[in-house]
Amino acid sequence: MGTVDHSSRWWLGGVGRTVVIAYLVARTWQLVMMGPVLEGPDSGMYRAPDAGWLDWGATSWDGSSLRPWPSTLLYALLPTDRARVLAQFVLSTVAWGFLIHRVGRLPVRRWIAGAAAGVIAVLALTPTVSAFDTLIGAEAVSFALLAGFAAAVLHAVQVGPRPTPLALMVVTGWALCLIRPVLGLILFVPLLVVVRGWWQARRDDRRSGSVRWLVTAGVVLVLVGTAAANVLSSNATAEREWGDWRGTPGLAGRTIQQWGVFAQSSPSFPELVQEFVARDGAPACLLVDAVQVAQPVVPGQSDPCAQGRVWVSTEFVGALARTLATDPMAARRYIRDGLADVSLLRADGETSLPTLVPDPVTGLFFADGPNVDVFALWTLLALGSLVLARARGHRRTVPVIVLFALAAAYIGLAGTVVLSPTDVSRVGLPATLLARVFLVVVAALVVEQLTGSHRSRREITTEAGPGESGPGAGDRRAG
Repeated sequence: MGTVDHSSRWWLGGVGRTVVIAYLVARTWQLVMMGPVLEGPDSGMYRAPDAGWLDWGATSWDGSSLRPWPSTLLYALLPTDRARVLAQFVLSTVAWGFLIHRVGRLPVRRWIAGAAAGVIAVLALTPTVSAFDTLIGAEAVSFALLAGFAAAVLHAVQVGPRPTPLALMVVTGWALCLIRPVLGLILFVPLLVVVRGWWQARRDDRRSGSVRWLVTAGVVLVLVGTAAANVLSSNATAEREWGDWRGTPGLAGRTIQQWGVFAQSSPSFPELVQEFVARDGAPACLLVDAVQVAQPVVPGQSDPCAQGRVWVSTEFVGALARTLATDPMAARRYIRDGLADVSLLRADGETSLPTLVPDPVTGLFFADGPNVDVFALWTLLALGSLVLARARGHRRTVPVIVLFALAAAYIGLAGTVVLSPTDVSRVGLPATLLARVFLVVVAALVVEQLTGSHRSRREITTEAGPGESGPGAGDRRAG
């Protein structure tokens, strides 16, 4: 990855510094204009049972609560809802500001870095991102975590596998995956950073650091493995916790609830449930009691489809995956329905937190209707330009670490579409925002290659480990 020497400039310098300052000014204006705290349909789940406030009873380190601890810990530490939304506002501002800072230090010319940083700043200020800061829920925390994770990835690419970006990647990635387990592949990005650094060191014949590389790889592997195991364990425990809450002890409560949303909202449901009954052994009562199965069980009342509820808990996800894998037409309809709102504008908290971003500019990021898939357009433009650069002989345009993180975001989106096809515009936001950030990075690096002269093309040297000399050294001194 090429570099631009920022060491002679304060923090970002030039355009990049202006973008960060402008972002902070806009956030200050939002803070002044902030209205009342808002609550959504899920907000009550962040409160302790039988209590009117959030406390430690709603926080669990092992998944034994209705919401994962990264989204409740911040609330549990503070005494009032106003303090909680102010805290997540500050957390979001710091995380997105740091990401803008790292994008502003991309190894490209100043105008490209400034433009890329500006795009990220505007994205962070759109109602779909910033307005969630006044809502009691997991969105603001998860957005801040993904911004911190993306910034750490860019930092590691620019300075090599140093402890600070590696630790930040592990912590933010782990916490984000506890909230959105479908993004689990991002946990392996820190390990890829170390492996890439080790490979570069071997290629450069720097064997003297082999022991250090092995120790570093071992530590990161243990951390990544522990984080992944914790995410899996917490997810399983949370399923049982939801089952208890819904009056179905021992069953996967979140899966059953998701079935209910699917049954009520997905156009593909009638066809798929018939497939489940005919081919996957689902109880026939699901054909008539599909919605009722997802309702909480009231002790003493008759339960005409108890077997159907058990089937949904244990077999639904596997049967759905098999059907989508073996029936292309059903898969196409299902995925089409799920992706229909992936680009839709979500401004759940805009009434309480206005933004300076004009509606036409917001429309470049999120559509106010299903007619235009802005996210697909972003994908085509960025990845299309990457293919063009490769076709013109630019083989090392984008670091493999960035491409892996981008792929992990898309895989997370695919998982969201499969498991939550009726609310992708909200629950898919962490995946799509992470993808948008790395699409901007890809576009900036490609534009640098396609518009620069032969002399201005810079090697991607900072993927290697610490200690190398050459074009990357100036940025590492500054970073």
